[in-house]
Amino acid sequence: MGFWARDCYFFLPNTLLVKILCIIPILLLLSSDATAQLSPAEALHRSRQAQDAHHFEDAKTYAQTAIAGYLNSSHPDSLGEAYVMLWSSSSLAGLGYAGRIPILDNASRAFEQAGNTKRLADALTDEAELFFLTDSTPAALHMALHASRLYQAIKYPSLQENYNVLSGIYTRLGDYNEAVRYGLLSIRMAAATGDTSASLAAYNNHLAVAYTYLNQLDESEPYFQRGLNVALKYHDTASVVQLTVNLANVMGMNFQYRKSRQFLTGLLAAYPAYFARDSIMIGTRLLEIYNGLRQFKQGEPFVKMLKNFIPHEEAYYYLRTDAALRVSMYYMDQGQLDSARYYLDYYASVAIKNKMTQASFYVPYYRFRLDSLSGNYLEAIRKYERYKSASDSIQGATRYQQLAQYSALYESGQKDRSIQQLRQQADVQASRLRQEVFFRRVTIGGVVLLLVLVSLLYYAYRIKQRSNRLLEGQRKEIAQKNQRLERLVKEKDWLVKEVHHRVKNNLQIVMSLLNSQSAFIDNEHALIAIHESQHRVHAMSLIHQKLYNSENTATIDMVLYIRELVSYLQDSFNTGQRIRFELDITPLELDVSQAVPVGLILNEAITNSIKYAFPENRKGTIGIELSKDSPTHYFLSIADNGVGMPAQLVNKKPGSLGMSLMAGLSADLDGTIVIESNGGTVIKIAFVAELDSSRKHAEIPSFKNTK
Repeated sequence: MGFWARDCYFFLPNTLLVKILCIIPILLLLSSDATAQLSPAEALHRSRQAQDAHHFEDAKTYAQTAIAGYLNSSHPDSLGEAYVMLWSSSSLAGLGYAGRIPILDNASRAFEQAGNTKRLADALTDEAELFFLTDSTPAALHMALHASRLYQAIKYPSLQENYNVLSGIYTRLGDYNEAVRYGLLSIRMAAATGDTSASLAAYNNHLAVAYTYLNQLDESEPYFQRGLNVALKYHDTASVVQLTVNLANVMGMNFQYRKSRQFLTGLLAAYPAYFARDSIMIGTRLLEIYNGLRQFKQGEPFVKMLKNFIPHEEAYYYLRTDAALRVSMYYMDQGQLDSARYYLDYYASVAIKNKMTQASFYVPYYRFRLDSLSGNYLEAIRKYERYKSASDSIQGATRYQQLAQYSALYESGQKDRSIQQLRQQADVQASRLRQEVFFRRVTIGGVVLLLVLVSLLYYAYRIKQRSNRLLEGQRKEIAQKNQRLERLVKEKDWLVKEVHHRVKNNLQIVMSLLNSQSAFIDNEHALIAIHESQHRVHAMSLIHQKLYNSENTATIDMVLYIRELVSYLQDSFNTGQRIRFELDITPLELDVSQAVPVGLILNEAITNSIKYAFPENRKGTIGIELSKDSPTHYFLSIADNGVGMPAQLVNKKPGSLGMSLMAGLSADLDGTIVIESNGGTVIKIAFVAELDSSRKHAEIPSFKNTK
């Protein structure tokens, strides 16, 4: 078979264990009196009989006896057939995909040694399918292409099974163009060789799936229907379920939700036993249908079922990603954007981990929808551009032209034989004519050839000139586009800074209004509330002022910001030298969406310490620490050495607006807050940086010791 196949085999997980498990039964058989007396040929014959009678364990035993007899013989071809029988009976007896691969590998080695090219190609095709089913896609492609070359070398006419495996592999790799080509070839080969077996269900399914990923739904639906008809004819339960689900999905993608529901419920009622073990696949499709019909109440039971199923890591990842995507769409249509984003993030993580090609345009598209619903339009536009880029790369015009050529090739397949015969006859006649006039036209032919060469050279020269002019025009166009893009980027930066400037001005106006209002209020509590509101507005205004004055319009330098905020609060409360501030701020920058909550929390905590921690003009210290113990885990601490908080308020339900604000703002940061009172008050908050927000659901930093 060659070293490439052996390398694939030796890198399989648990390969040594599988080999030992395969050898142990052989050793046991050698010591068995019941089978040791059989010749290898007789044991192989009895293995076939046992398998035909559905006695798969007996078939395995006889096959192992045959292998033991042929191992030291000079009959590698028979040894290969014995391994094929062991593989076949083991498969029917329930042996897993990974466990079958070493058996087929031994069979292919034996057929290679025997020089049996056809049986070697058969074994490689079956082995490629097993690699495909165990997600070893590159190895599967390498093996299937090698098998295809072997078939073509001996001009074997029935390549439909090999082409079907290649169609599935290219779909998994995201090359849907090649997947369609091999899918059409597999069906064409089956028709040419009179193949009407149950395998036609798989051939039609693979071709239709490739068309679906190319969004050619009108092409995919008929092939799904043909495959379903074949599966129902042969009572192939697994294929019936798969094709039913795929066909319902295509109807949904065509927005034919009522038709999809009628089709799916009709088959469920007609063949309940077929679908009894596939509730997740059916539930996913029904949820998609009810989402499309806006019948969210009917979809609720399926949401609960899929949410319970999704965390099961042992389940097949295609089922989990499909379920997660449908649940995310359900919450998106309901306006529950946090839940929708959680399940979309789950879908993206599993899809990327398993290298699902379609995730490259599904994830940006649904993130674009989420950002649009959230009002984050700038980010939505970026996501939509990524989606269009990925989508266009798969659905480009050249691909459609090639697919049209493949379809035309398939439709004309029935006429190929007669056309080939006519061509052969024409070639024979042309050969005779050429022989008759060859000597008379040698001179004329030489002159014509020279003229043709000159014409070709001149034509090539003109094409080169035309290409140079075209390239020069394209270069100028690209340069103009780059200049326009640079202007747009500068305008965007200016607009963002202008937004921050106007927000800062508006907040200053709000502070002025509050200050003016306070002049007409005699109520002390109302005045305090207005002054506290002014401090909060100033904390936010300071952030937008920093963004306006900085070249960086996305993040805030927290060292400078906290120093200015503390200085402002010292001046506002006229603390003088009575209260000393100790700052321990790690140089870091925060996104504006996190800097605002942090600034408001600092404002509330410092204000509370100044007002309540040092009664009767006591002296004291307020310490502020902002640090991180990893690139994403941040810690904020505000501590004073004052009188402390009453015990009943520590880590209880907040009883004031300031405490409520700190608790709410900590939740906005997806962080945790702890308040301690022991010789003073300490407020500690741990949160995850916005730059790594995808990990917030997975890990929350633990608190470290505070100074």
